[in-house]
Amino acid sequence: MLPWNEKLLDTEWEYAAKRFEHTEQNRVTIPERMVALDHPKRDRLVTGMLYKYSMILPLLPSGGRILDACSGSGFGASLLAASGYEVVAMDARLPWAKSRDNITCVETDIKEFHTNGGGLYDAVVMIDAIEHLKGQHQVGILQHLYSLLKPGGYFLIDTPRVKESGRQSGSHPSCLNWEDLLKRFLAAGEWEEYQRYLLSFVHPVKGGPGFTIAHRINGDPPEEIISGQDQIIIGRKA
Repeated sequence: MLPWNEKLLDTEWEYAAKRFEHTEQNRVTIPERMVALDHPKRDRLVTGMLYKYSMILPLLPSGGRILDACSGSGFGASLLAASGYEVVAMDARLPWAKSRDNITCVETDIKEFHTNGGGLYDAVVMIDAIEHLKGQHQVGILQHLYSLLKPGGYFLIDTPRVKESGRQSGSHPSCLNWEDLLKRFLAAGEWEEYQRYLLSFVHPVKGGPGFTIAHRINGDPPEEIISGQDQIIIGRKA
């Protein structure tokens, strides 16, 4: 069973004809909104988010403690908690998420967040988030999140892959290219190891169902950028 926030599935989202308006109510592209509106990008966005959160699970000790930074609707936090982990979901605004079994919701600015009284984390995940932060704040926030990790803990970060950093793309004020995401990640702290991936949504048959696949990348990626391609880094703190 998928970790839907049922309240969001029942929300009467603002929807203007065939356009998806970026209004104050529905600015964030959360999985529940994609499903409720039968959004044309629903399958790619929802399966991609499921895939990204699932990538961290094989690396962690059973019952470990995870910080879901910039948690949004709490969709990913619910997935992690359903897998047996203790999760803290943190975001500046959590109007729909609620604390429940294995999940503690904390509404605060990311720079003000600390360990929430429970010690350091086995993992920090920051999914679909860094591109929403202004460029001058990105490294400082990554350094802060790094400080919340246990030695040997894992950090997973992703962002849409673009050709040029710093440009606004849709609702993303500061996107990052392949080189600049790595520079910011390495500036966050000392890493024992890290691995990079490209995540793509593939349609074997035009107009038919698709699936998500992650490509492990050593060195430079292919020059071609596929629409909807995400870049991911998973690192282990020294």
